[in-house]
Amino acid sequence: MVNATELDEKFAMMEQTIEALKKSIDNKNLQIAELMSKLDLYNSGESHHILTAQEKVDIDSPSKPVDSQIQQLQDMITNTIKAQYGSLPQSSLGYSKSYSKRIEGLLMPIGYQPPKLQQFDGRGNPRQHIAHFVETYSKNVFDWYTDLEPKSIDCWEQLENQFLNRFYSIRRKVSMMELTNTKQSKDEPVVDYINRWRMLSLDCKDQLSEISAVEICIQGMH
Repeated sequence: MVNATELDEKFAMMEQTIEALKKSIDNKNLQIAELMSKLDLYNSGESHHILTAQEKVDIDSPSKPVDSQIQQLQDMITNTIKAQYGSLPQSSLGYSKSYSKRIEGLLMPIGYQPPKLQQFDGRGNPRQHIAHFVETYSKNVFDWYTDLEPKSIDCWEQLENQFLNRFYSIRRKVSMMELTNTKQSKDEPVVDYINRWRMLSLDCKDQLSEISAVEICIQGMH
C-alpha cells in the first residue's frame, strides 16, 4: 500500500532523477552551442580567414566537399537534439503538485494514519476510492494524478469532479448477453471459472437474482 510518506519519498526520488537528467541536458546544450557557433562562424565567412593553405586545398578537393562538411555538422546537431529531447515533453521537467499553496499548507491531524485500502488502477467503481484518493492510486490512475495542471486543485470538489469525469465513464459494463455467453475454458478449473464469472457479474448492468445467476453460471460449465 502507498501512504503519504511513501509518496513524498517517491516524489523526492523523481526530483533527484530529473535534476540529474537536467544536468546531463545542460552539458549537451553546451556541446550543441559549440557546434552551432562553429556553423555560424563558417556561414559568416570568417572561417576562410583562419584556414591554412593546406586546409584551403582540402576544401577545394573533391574528396572533401564543403557542402558535405556542413551537412555532417548539421546532422550531428540534429542527432544530438533528437537524442536528448525526442522523448521529453515541452513543459517543465520538474514535478509540480496539482493542488494550490493553500491546500499544500494544511496539516494532517496529530496521530492521523492513512487507511489500508486496495489501490485503484482504473477498474472497479471509482466512487468507492475517491474518499482516500492518493493512497489508492496506482498505474495509469497515478499517472493521471501526477499530470494534473500545477496549482489547479484548490478544493475537494475540483478533484472529485476531475476524477469522476476521467474514470467513471470508462467503467466497464457487462451485458446479460456477455454473461450468458461466458463459458468455462478447456482445462480451466471449476473454481477459477466460477470466480471469473462472478467478477463479470459484478459489473453487469442488469440486476440478477441469486437463482438466475447460479443457473447462468452452471450453464457455462462443461
